[in-house]
Amino acid sequence: MDVGLYVSELLNNFNEVSLPGIGTFFKKKISAHHDERQGIFFPPSEEISFHTKNISASPELIKHICSTRNISEPSARYFTEKYSDSIKQSLQIKGFARIGTIGILRTSGNEYLFEPGSSSSSSAAYGLIPVMEIKKSSPKKEINTAPDL
Repeated sequence: MDVGLYVSELLNNFNEVSLPGIGTFFKKKISAHHDERQGIFFPPSEEISFHTKNISASPELIKHICSTRNISEPSARYFTEKYSDSIKQSLQIKGFARIGTIGILRTSGNEYLFEPGSSSSSSAAYGLIPVMEIKKSSPKKEINTAPDL
């Protein structure tokens, strides 16, 4: 069972979702900003980030798996723990693990580093796209140098 898919689904409706023994994936808000070097205005957006503060399964994740797969709560907890174990095993063997469409989790020493996937940004931009700055140039005035008669 790909629990990572359920995590990404839940992140559409909740601000954070935790995997047991791994950590918490959460939405990070990014304010609208202007990049002067590129001359682009970026709309507000969200991206998925990660921290290891809460390492127990989110109740929302368990409920979502129960309702989607029509299984009991102990079974849902079992599947999330097995999924977390497979992530840990992949991190030990390969040094990275793909978490559904959310992104990739990597190991760096004793900590985890998260690289968000390209589809991990949300619709917080209200359908807006980055806009290139329009540079206006003032019209040149012609100077009449002809003598008045």
